[in-house]
Formats: sequence, structure tokens, C-alpha cells
Amino acid sequence: MGRLPAGPCPQKIKRLADGSWLVHLFPTNRQRKRRGEFLELRLIEYTLTDPALPGYQQTHRLVTSLVDPVLAPAMELVCVYHERWEIELAIDEIDTHQRLLRRTVRSKTPDGVIQELFATVLGYYAVRALMLRSAQQADLDPDRLSFVHAICLLRTATPIAQVLDPSSLPEQMEQLLSSMREVLVPQRHLRINARVVKRKYSPFNLKRPEHLHPPRIDKETIFRDMVLLI
Repeated sequence: MGRLPAGPCPQKIKRLADGSWLVHLFPTNRQRKRRGEFLELRLIEYTLTDPALPGYQQTHRLVTSLVDPVLAPAMELVCVYHERWEIELAIDEIDTHQRLLRRTVRSKTPDGVIQELFATVLGYYAVRALMLRSAQQADLDPDRLSFVHAICLLRTATPIAQVLDPSSLPEQMEQLLSSMREVLVPQRHLRINARVVKRKYSPFNLKRPEHLHPPRIDKETIFRDMVLLI
């Protein structure tokens, strides 16, 4: 999924149940276009209804290869797109709280580095999967659970689980999942900035003094309530 620039005009094929469009996006290369090459994608058009937000009343366009509106509703994709910056938090959680190593990696060979990185990411995925399971049991947003708290619980529970009777492990797992919900972090604030750049000759507007201070948004405001699908 990505944002569609202002130039391309995909051919709308079919209106889908959630208001999005099934479209054909043709290449800019004329020879490929004459050969009939195209991508079948889904187009989501929306605008923002809060005057305090950059891009208010402008048409925003997302394209995605997730063409089934039942499996991936348009509103869900719009909200997920505006949370893409949260990858920065995941990188911090891995590097600062999970690994706890001064060196970047310990391996000395390319294959060893790849293996170590895979192991690190798999470990992070395992922790996040447990946090998701815990949040779903209480109908919570997984973002509200503390990764640091979950890591501390797992570091304590792992050696204990190795000496327990296997029959008691399901009960210990439920207790662990329940404990993960004992520490909740504040709801994340909206993070929306104007699409501007400092340099000239760009499709975006120039960065000006009014863009240096993003608008203040009420902590209780939910991004979903400010999106209007077109």
C-alpha cells in the first residue's frame, strides 16, 4: 500500500462495497503501455474533515494490492497508513529494550549476521504476538500494552517455565497474558504533518514558518472520526 502521486490517473473499473475502486494502473513507459501492461489495484480516496489538520478537504489517494474490501476495509487501511511512522517505535524497542547489547551484532560472517538478525526479529515478533493475544482477551488496542513490561515478564517467566510440570504451563500462560495488561501506556497522540519539503522543484509545497509547529490536537480525538471516504 502506498500513496498515489498527483500525476497518475488510474482507470476505474468497478466500485466496491466499501466505496473504494478496483482500478488498472498503467505504466508511464509508452512501449509497455502499448503492450497492454497494467497493475490491478484498489484505489481509496478520502479527505480530512478537521480544519486543524494539514491536507484538510484535499483529496488523498491510496493504492493497494489488497483488493478484497472484506478482508481489508478502506477505513482500516487509511488508519493503518497514517500509523506507518510507528515502525520507529518498533526499531527502538528492538535496539534499546530487547537486545541490550553494546555492539550492533556479534557475528563475524555475512551468514552469521543474517542469522542473528533473523533471530532478533523473530524474538520481537514472538513478544508482540503474545501482547496481541493478551490485548484481544480484554478488547484492548495492542498499542496500549507496554513492550518493556512484557519483556520483563518474559525474562522472569522463561526460566521458571523450564522447571515447571508441563501440565501447569497453560495456566501459567494465562497468568502471563493477564499480567501483560497490568501496565498500560497512554493512548498514542495523532501525528500528522504537512507534506512539504525545504528544496525547490518538488511536487510538494515549500516548507514555510507555519509548518514548523504542527497543530495541537485534542488527546481524545480519534483519527478515524476525521476521515471521510470519497
